[in-house]
Amino acid sequence: MLTAGDEGWDEAVLVWNAMVAAKPSLVVQPASDHGLLLSIKGGGNNIAGTALADRGLTLDMSRMREVTVDPAARLAHVGPGCLLQDIDRATQPYGLATVLGFVSETGVAGLTLGGGFGYLTRRFGWAADNLEEAEIVTADGRTRIASRAENPELFWAIRGGGGNFGVVTRFTFRLHEVGPVITGGLAAWSADRADDVLAT
Repeated sequence: MLTAGDEGWDEAVLVWNAMVAAKPSLVVQPASDHGLLLSIKGGGNNIAGTALADRGLTLDMSRMREVTVDPAARLAHVGPGCLLQDIDRATQPYGLATVLGFVSETGVAGLTLGGGFGYLTRRFGWAADNLEEAEIVTADGRTRIASRAENPELFWAIRGGGGNFGVVTRFTFRLHEVGPVITGGLAAWSADRADDVLAT
């Protein structure tokens, strides 16, 4: 548990949107999900800053960064504190990837629950489209699985609907064949070819 002035406090309350001025009174950083029923902050990348409760209790899940890859099923089971780099690092040895954002330091939870788009969006849809299921603790303290088949209305709500539906303690993403070697870069044409390029 951390309070203002403790070592690690500044990192625990750091979120991506620096305009968010809310400061919690207390931060709790679990290292596993045994018996936990609440959370607020994952990777700290929700643009609205909902990872922090002003003068409230913030449970910091950012240490829960385990990724388990099932290459045969093409699924990745992802902890709520993971950053994009954690998933890429775990999936690329299998030549697999899922749709995430553009920056490796982005938190998976905020990105996915907000919809989430990135380099693979045009080919495979949004991050929320590639979410197969989520383990979520709802306000009544029950742990549920949300998927297309189980609790489908909750599953619909968490895929881009914002916050306040519960606390996701595990994400399961669909994986696609990408890599492990890829070529990236900028495609550019001379301005005198603009008519041909735009027509194409």
